[in-house]
Amino acid sequence: MGEIPNRLDQLRAHFENTGGGDRTLLDVSPASLKPLWRWYLEVALAWLPRPREEFEEKYNRASGYLRRKMLTDPIHQMVLSPESESLAMDIGIYFGEVFVRNHAGVEWVLNRKRRFTDTHHPVLSGFGKNSFFNPIEQVRGLVHGTLHQKQKNPDGLYAHYERYCQYLSR
Repeated sequence: MGEIPNRLDQLRAHFENTGGGDRTLLDVSPASLKPLWRWYLEVALAWLPRPREEFEEKYNRASGYLRRKMLTDPIHQMVLSPESESLAMDIGIYFGEVFVRNHAGVEWVLNRKRRFTDTHHPVLSGFGKNSFFNPIEQVRGLVHGTLHQKQKNPDGLYAHYERYCQYLSR
């Protein structure tokens, strides 16, 4: 979690250097999620065909419904480019920082609970009793959702923020 400031600096630099706008737009305010997400969708998001060997390995391990779905659902046939994957992670960190800096009681913690898929991952606390919020995985989910959307929502990340504000501890 000590790398968060460096990752945010790298994200701001990449945003500015690739036409997203001035880095000061990324001021960690809720409103800054809008230009960040628009930039990611328009400039930085790139999908690649999943390597044939990787697809075949997953397909051979699957059965029934999932196997049929793999032939038609683009999420099984495509992968994010390495740069898009890395930026999605940085945007997830940024998304988390928006909550931390704008809501008292929200902080980064390392999830040590063994029953969760987020075990040993940085997550946010402050979303209700015994609840964690993984902003990195939330952003990955939004990114994967773009494969199914004909029209990508340029305010999608901000809308996601608004949705999760209702779960903050009071």
